Amino acid sequence: MVWEVNVLTDAEIDEIHGRQLILKESEKRRVILNSAAKFGCTVLVETGTNEGDTVQATKSYFSDIYSIEISPSIDRRAQMRFLTDRNVHLLLGDSGEIFPILLPTITQKIIFYLDAHFDYGGEGIPEQNPTLRELDAIFSLQPDSIILIDDARMFSGRLGGFCSPPMRELEEYVMKKNPDLVFSVIDDIIRIYRAEAY
Repeated sequence: MVWEVNVLTDAEIDEIHGRQLILKESEKRRVILNSAAKFGCTVLVETGTNEGDTVQATKSYFSDIYSIEISPSIDRRAQMRFLTDRNVHLLLGDSGEIFPILLPTITQKIIFYLDAHFDYGGEGIPEQNPTLRELDAIFSLQPDSIILIDDARMFSGRLGGFCSPPMRELEEYVMKKNPDLVFSVIDDIIRIYRAEAY
């Protein structure tokens, strides 16, 4: 296990908006692209399509992008936006249910960008945060993938269960699945990958 930054304390979470710990969206996309290049990933799987800005910014760098959105109205807008992009595959539904079907069909190396913690539109809210179900599917079906989880600060156990489990439980869960994985938190993004891949 490698920690490059300590988990945020309650006091740090309370002060987070007053400090520049949260990356701008363009910087998050740079993390995705740099990580994909570093680890040789040619496919991006994203959860939480939202407005599709991550897809737009990265679509020319990947052979295929799969983006999953739970909100029907947000998905409809994204479908229209990427209607002519052949390498963009937008899927409507709960990522925890879609992953077991989708992941066995992908043969290239994947970078995951998990950002399906909230439903801003107020529709299609899953029964629970999908992160653990997403990770279960990734570890069993695509174990050599690179995983980025956005909004690390939200895994505090303090925000009404939006991003359960708390960070320490998430770390323990990952280490039980594979103790050889690196689990680090840098700039509000959780990064999980095999140490030998680095």
